[in-house]
Amino acid sequence: MEQFLPGDAVRLLFDIKNDGTFYGVQRGTIMQPAGARGYVAYRNDLADLTVYEVHFPESNTTMGCRDKELIPGDDPWSPPAFKKGDVVAARIDLTQNQAVLVPEGTVGQVSVIRFQKNIGYIYEVRFKKLNDQYCLLTEAQLVGSNI
Repeated sequence: MEQFLPGDAVRLLFDIKNDGTFYGVQRGTIMQPAGARGYVAYRNDLADLTVYEVHFPESNTTMGCRDKELIPGDDPWSPPAFKKGDVVAARIDLTQNQAVLVPEGTVGQVSVIRFQKNIGYIYEVRFKKLNDQYCLLTEAQLVGSNI
């Protein structure tokens, strides 16, 4: 994980939603969108978790962000192609040891989104018709689905 210092410019990888800690704002409301740029005001290390207080000048708000939610502010970035809950389909046959695990066109649903610096966004997709099989897939392996 990246380590940021006070004053460092950072960018959000994911929408920050109200988890109930922002008084007067409905739970689930997007407080800062993915891609928002801010500056680290303070870093707090709690056991195995690092939380940064990040000030977002555009909205003049400061909120806590975990290190896995941030990248350096000047790193290249593009928004994720899919969101949690989106229905997607396999763009290609997904194989392991030459056996097809998920045929091209099989429909699934995004359950988790992660980010890896050298790969980009990675989606955990649940394929319900395949006995609830879960696969980790990149954007290149998926296409949106209207089903």
